[in-house]
Amino acid sequence: MFKTKKNQRILFTAVKLIFFAAVLILLYFQFKGYDLSQSDVAVYFPWLIVLASALVFPNMLCVFLIWKASLIKAKVEYTRQQLFHSFFAGLLTGLLTPNMAGNFIGRMYYFDPQHRTVLVGLTIYGNQAHFIASLLFGLLSLLAIHPDLWLDSFELIKWPAIALAVFAVLVYLFPHRIIPRNWTKWRLNELKDLLRDSGKIGLVFLFYSAMRFVIFSFQFFLVLVALGAPASLSLIFHIWLIYLLTLMAPSLILGKLGVKESISVFVLTTLGIDPFIILFASLYIWLINTFAPSFLGLLITKDRSTA
Repeated sequence: MFKTKKNQRILFTAVKLIFFAAVLILLYFQFKGYDLSQSDVAVYFPWLIVLASALVFPNMLCVFLIWKASLIKAKVEYTRQQLFHSFFAGLLTGLLTPNMAGNFIGRMYYFDPQHRTVLVGLTIYGNQAHFIASLLFGLLSLLAIHPDLWLDSFELIKWPAIALAVFAVLVYLFPHRIIPRNWTKWRLNELKDLLRDSGKIGLVFLFYSAMRFVIFSFQFFLVLVALGAPASLSLIFHIWLIYLLTLMAPSLILGKLGVKESISVFVLTTLGIDPFIILFASLYIWLINTFAPSFLGLLITKDRSTA
């Protein structure tokens, strides 16, 4: 028994270290892919970068409150240590998947098997709230940006984005409909009953997800302006468009690292912003919002047996 637990801890640590090494390699190739010799970058407003960095705390608080609300909804008893360790473990495993969709993997590891189906289902439901918030803000950006700029690209993504948004909203409003009737495997009936009465918790998830979207969009905006990009409402809408395109772009791991940076350069260079400024700002936001909390999770998470 002791040997099994020890092997689990070793394996868990090895996987984490391997993927963080992959992060460093991807960062290297991301910078290597651009000619930076002609870039002239300076920090004009350092306090904006400080403010953007400080906003990581309310950003993570929104994610934390969604997780805590999930535990309360599921009526699962937990200790303070379980609450925080499972939260940070979720950030760590979420890093390995696009849009943090794999956060349920780290979270369920801290709870007994009898609760895992419900907690995984509620976590995925919370992730869908973030997905919908990103879609809705992105569609708003498509309406706000001047059509002449995006005539061709707009037509390519407009209807798929609208169809996806409608489908996502319907699934979010009626999540219990997607679970087969009288399917008792893995406690799915219990999850179905919780989701059938999901109106209030759905609004809570959507509120925190929308707040989080506004926060990390504003962080991106602040860093860009700090590096010399002209502040404007148009810049905000273009940032929302970046997140919409990133949401729809295929990717495998690491929170779409590299994908978002390429899309950011494509979108924001139309505003005359230096590609290096865009690349630096995008990577910086990824580092403080995704990598740093996940690295903290690497330091404080433990094996379930010690939780």
